[in-house]
Amino acid sequence: MRAKGLVTTLWMVALVTMGTVAPAAAAEPYSYTLGILGGSGGSIDADPGIGYDNLALQMNLGFVVSPQTHLVARLGQLDLDDERGFAGLYGADLTYLSVAGEYRYSEPLYESGLFLGLGAYQLKGHVLGESIDDTALGMHFGITGDFRLNANWSFVAELSAHWADLDENKTFALGHMGLAYHF
Repeated sequence: MRAKGLVTTLWMVALVTMGTVAPAAAAEPYSYTLGILGGSGGSIDADPGIGYDNLALQMNLGFVVSPQTHLVARLGQLDLDDERGFAGLYGADLTYLSVAGEYRYSEPLYESGLFLGLGAYQLKGHVLGESIDDTALGMHFGITGDFRLNANWSFVAELSAHWADLDENKTFALGHMGLAYHF
């Protein structure tokens, strides 16, 4: 029940902010961004040999708050299903929903950005037939690059580090690439 409350609160903050950003976005050529990204990642404090080649998927929804400042919600999943197990879990995955402030630097062919935010993290898996579900609050930071392909589409790349107050592994590193649509 606690995880649903955290997710509901984060979505409410994002929706309220979405309703207030339209006037501030007038200086930008777009108001919203929707991105679909894929990549890989892993836990920084996992057993050696687990690696960072685990499949990661992420969806971004961004709102222009003011020129060069965005509020971005990220919904993602990191598949940690390793045949040796991840932190003693089998069939493990990490799911997160985060909201971050992002400051963008404009260049002639691209925008780069720094972001910092809060999120809800859920690590699921099983041990000897018993299901494990660990949910916690956390934070993340990272860098992003947005390379414009045309007026509406761009190629996006992100590197991020995540910390969550989970029982087992607490730190994760992710790299994503994908497409974003600006409207």
